[in-house]
Amino acid sequence: MRRPNRINPPPTSGTQTVAPRPLSPPSGMTLVELLVVIVLVSTLVTTAIPLLSPGGDARKIREASRSLNAMFAGAQARAVETGRPFGIALKRLSADTRDPDDNGVCVEAYQVETPPVYSGFDTTSRARLSRRLRQIALNGTQYDDANAAAYATNAGATEYQIEFVRRTSTTNTSSGLPPGWAIDLIPPRFFRPGDIVEIDGLRLVLINPSGNRPPSGGDYLPGEQRVGSNGFFASPNAEYARFVAQPLEGLEATLSASYDNNGNRLPTPEAISRAAASNATTVANQLPGPYWTAPATYRVLRQPAPAPGDPVQLPAGAAIDLQASGFADGTPLYKPTGHWDTAVSGPGLFTDPVMVLFTPNGTIGRAYLPDYATGTAVQRETLATTSLAILVGRRELIPAQPKEEDNGYRAAAYTDVRAKFDEPLALDTANSTVEDEVAERWRNDFNWLSLASRWVVIGAQSGSVSTVPNSFVNWRDPNQLDRNNDQAITLQEQIFAAREAVGTRSSDSVR
Repeated sequence: MRRPNRINPPPTSGTQTVAPRPLSPPSGMTLVELLVVIVLVSTLVTTAIPLLSPGGDARKIREASRSLNAMFAGAQARAVETGRPFGIALKRLSADTRDPDDNGVCVEAYQVETPPVYSGFDTTSRARLSRRLRQIALNGTQYDDANAAAYATNAGATEYQIEFVRRTSTTNTSSGLPPGWAIDLIPPRFFRPGDIVEIDGLRLVLINPSGNRPPSGGDYLPGEQRVGSNGFFASPNAEYARFVAQPLEGLEATLSASYDNNGNRLPTPEAISRAAASNATTVANQLPGPYWTAPATYRVLRQPAPAPGDPVQLPAGAAIDLQASGFADGTPLYKPTGHWDTAVSGPGLFTDPVMVLFTPNGTIGRAYLPDYATGTAVQRETLATTSLAILVGRRELIPAQPKEEDNGYRAAAYTDVRAKFDEPLALDTANSTVEDEVAERWRNDFNWLSLASRWVVIGAQSGSVSTVPNSFVNWRDPNQLDRNNDQAITLQEQIFAAREAVGTRSSDSVR
């Protein structure tokens, strides 16, 4: 028989009273406590992170150089993959700000590709040439314009006019074309200054005559094409059909003229010379110049155009210093006095981007940059035969400010305002005992002397893309600086010294 539980008797029927349990302490935090924790964590983060992370400017420069390195490597891979030239354009900040001080600043890069060669949309498309003169005889005698010689040359290179024509059934010669020819149709935003035209064995580069040519007749001769605000020539028409061009190699060519400026076929040069000997003025009136070649086949090598893909924006505070960047042979990507504006005694606005293209085998093929060697700022196609070094530094140091207050270390004070822009820190090796304080100030004022700057180097022959830190420039070592022993330390020599480490890190020397 089961015994009853006397310790815990079973509950009896009816209402039962249960003792309340004690209250548990709260498991969370009060609002005040939470706010205190947030303030403490925020204070810790704002004070500790700057101490643990690299310097702001140096970090941004490293990020910018890595992005640029990856972009060049990607363009190189695209060129190899597609079998067509592919490259990178370095956009000048002046294209957005319209400020000449930003000509040498680049904070954006984008990919570009070469358009197909253009030879006209019609099977009968042709082009013809003439010298860019008001009026001239075949024997070279100028008649009615005392300033005709000024139109013939620009920095030592003869200028030409080009007309693009096609066959037509019309016999009207009011446009000055030979019978059976008409102005060819060319789309808008198609040609621009810097495009190359190959015709009759000549290689000519299209230019914008505006600003280059101010004699008595103004910048343009009758019928010449204008460049619009978008940087392209307008579509040719009967009124404006002539493009102005210069020989790419800067050499004057001999033209075999066949037609006068009214479209009439010319007599033989011997007949003209005999007539001109007796009455040159009459001959000039009967055979108005300039004289044109017969229409011939041609090819237009247009400049690279933007390729699909997003551009790369460098971090705020970092920028490419185009004045310090350049090729190993000393060709700079920007030279301030190459765009001189006498009206303001300073550089004029220049917005054309620097473009570097890789060949299908991965090496640097061609570059598009101003042709400073000829004394002009015309954007030209250049064959790249040496390595390219691009300097990434601090945006605030571009353009470089001349160190006039450091004349004690200079060979002489500035005698020409132009020299301040091209040689902001021209020194004399006799002053090799530069104090550490002065040298440190220079390092903080010029990107090519700052140890925080980085070089992105592209080998011309190997195609290798590498990022190299800036070298330490020792002002007490004339052998590192004065490379030609002339006791003058130029900007170019300073840059060569700053690239000292590049030669050991890149398979192609850039010194």
